[in-house]
Amino acid sequence: MMKNKIGILLIFVSFMLIFSPLVYLPKNIFVVLTIQSYGPIFIFAIGMTLIFSNKSIKNNILPIFSLNLGYSLLSDFFSLYMQPTLNNLAKHSSNANLSVSVETPTIPGIIIMFISDFTITIAITLAFIYITNKFVMNRIE
Repeated sequence: MMKNKIGILLIFVSFMLIFSPLVYLPKNIFVVLTIQSYGPIFIFAIGMTLIFSNKSIKNNILPIFSLNLGYSLLSDFFSLYMQPTLNNLAKHSSNANLSVSVETPTIPGIIIMFISDFTITIAITLAFIYITNKFVMNRIE
């Protein structure tokens, strides 16, 4: 029961990290991408692992799929909302050694962004759950 509560807390934290640029926006685009994009995916996957560990992936694929879909949609819609700010930040993050370019999204680009984001999120989540079910949780409990 405690694992479920910690898992729900981690999922909540991952959502808060997605929205963190509304509260504080670092001056470097790479910090923003780490805090707002990549970090929350791993925290979300760990939370999902805590909730769905020791449960059959086959029997719980619908909630796993649905939560990942909702997470990816929310993350991508917020990224699109923040796009003008991120474009400006990318221009200021460029220097003589590194050029950062962020283009205005197009419909095909948005679709590709969503598909890749969802695929990465579900793959990491399923991998964490599988590894935990296969190796770790059998030894802990």
